[in-house]
Amino acid sequence: MARYDDAILRQVQQAIDIVELIGERVSLKQSGKDLKGLCPFHADKNPSMYVSPSKQIFKCFACGAGGDVFKYIQLADRVEFPEAVRILAGRANIELPEPGRGGEGPTGPNKSALAEVNKWAARKFRSWMLEPAGEAARKYYGRRGFTEQTIQRFGLGYAPPGWDNLIAAARKDRIELPLLVAAGLAHQSQKPGHEGSHYDAFRDRVMFPIMDASERVIGFGGRTLGDDTPKYLNTAETPLFNKRRELYGLRWGRHAVTATETVVIVEGYTDVIMAHQAGFENVVATLGTALTDDHVRILGRLAKRIVLIYDADEAGIKASDRALELFLAAGVDLAIGMMPEGLDPCDAIVAGGPKVFADAVAAAIDALEFKWQTVSRQFAAADGTADRRAAVEAMITTLAGMAGYANLDPIRRGLMLDRLATLSGASGEELNRLLSRQVQRRRPTPAAPEGPSQAQTPDRESRAIDIALAQILGVLLAEPSYYHSIRQSIGPTDFVDPNVRALAEPVFELGRGGELSLTALLRKVESPQLANLATDLAERVTRMGVSKVFEGAVAEVERHRHLTTTQELVAPARSRKLTDDELRSLAKKPRDPRNPSPF
Repeated sequence: MARYDDAILRQVQQAIDIVELIGERVSLKQSGKDLKGLCPFHADKNPSMYVSPSKQIFKCFACGAGGDVFKYIQLADRVEFPEAVRILAGRANIELPEPGRGGEGPTGPNKSALAEVNKWAARKFRSWMLEPAGEAARKYYGRRGFTEQTIQRFGLGYAPPGWDNLIAAARKDRIELPLLVAAGLAHQSQKPGHEGSHYDAFRDRVMFPIMDASERVIGFGGRTLGDDTPKYLNTAETPLFNKRRELYGLRWGRHAVTATETVVIVEGYTDVIMAHQAGFENVVATLGTALTDDHVRILGRLAKRIVLIYDADEAGIKASDRALELFLAAGVDLAIGMMPEGLDPCDAIVAGGPKVFADAVAAAIDALEFKWQTVSRQFAAADGTADRRAAVEAMITTLAGMAGYANLDPIRRGLMLDRLATLSGASGEELNRLLSRQVQRRRPTPAAPEGPSQAQTPDRESRAIDIALAQILGVLLAEPSYYHSIRQSIGPTDFVDPNVRALAEPVFELGRGGELSLTALLRKVESPQLANLATDLAERVTRMGVSKVFEGAVAEVERHRHLTTTQELVAPARSRKLTDDELRSLAKKPRDPRNPSPF
């Protein structure tokens, strides 16, 4: 994953006040030198989350969430680290360079430059729609039922007919042609006799700007108002725009998705826009492409339930099969619904009101049942009866061939078979036998092992030193001056547990550079889970007493070194990992009622 320079991360981190940031969504009350409130990351009934203005970190002592401003945005908006950086940089009006390089890279303009030219183009498309030549676009938006407020909210616009309107406007505004080409807004002609000339990518089309979570315009969708093909045209792939990863409407609907823990996927831009206008803000669409595993991964972070609303045609049914396979692999609940035949969601809402769409979502059934109904219809006889045995075998064959089925955990697999047994009338034992047989046929023969198993069973001594080393790491985070006491005797390779070692490596790197602190570490750690562990370790040793914990942990390490060298202890147990209970025990201690603040 791309990394921003630490100086930029520090600048963004220091520009954002964590109390102000969290206070926008959480009611915070003073508690000693800190503040506390209901944690937004679990069903908190008593204020469990503390915010430290002096340390600029937050910590929930019920669910364990903790970290800095970046980690808060990652958890609150369910985005990855680079996206959290962009969101906060935008909030602080800090311009970000492209991670790892400056404005102009060896392959052309960077993402920041592309986002700026897209923003400029969106303004031009908007202004052209308001001119007399944009009357056709205004009439189109009116026929679709969009209000002026909706048109403004989604930044809708118009690209007039003609070959070089945008190119001419860019020349006037001193925007270089190569930048338009790199952004997918202009193309070089391939026609004989016109080589070297360029033309606008979008002509005589209503324009839909596509934005990411940090409100950058990353691309465009355009629908023709004439006879041009294709009917819908998206920006070509650029370093900024990858339609396999993007979802139209998520920029406006992210908070509604996380609040309801449900996302509804429709097929087109206008469907999303009308759904939002009707009050369904947890609605998104793919960008002219089938649902991908990237889409599923992104949505799986945001919502517990996904509802696909397809048109009632053969293409919609085929798309449901692909969706079922993807969501099986992701372990996310999926429901599928259909609009009344002949109507897309936009037209249905205009004709029948929001209730038509709400009913379609409410009537959506889980993907397994949808698939079973589809298969059953394929084996229906003329009199309406179905060959249930043939339908069951076809269903089993389909499921066994899906990559997602093989990756299901035993619990989800059992629940799926129970559901299929209820639907089909077959016994769970019979279904399991049929599925196992089909899966076995598809499974490649495993290679013979090369030698005896090297798996090691961690013993009590191993666990003890793992915990002692984790405590030493907590000491370094709570009081960095202790680094000089251990830097000659302990190093990152001594930390065996993979989670703790993932923290130890940047901690020792910061220590060698003289920049060790908890906030500096949190800038380097992109995983919210590791950030939780880091804040847990630091808080734990602070409450127990830094010097007391340090002395005990060092004594434990020395005791082990009398039995064996650290190298001998660590080397044969690389797969060792502290259990969740052992990690949690490092962060649990009854609060002192005389000092409710954990910081």
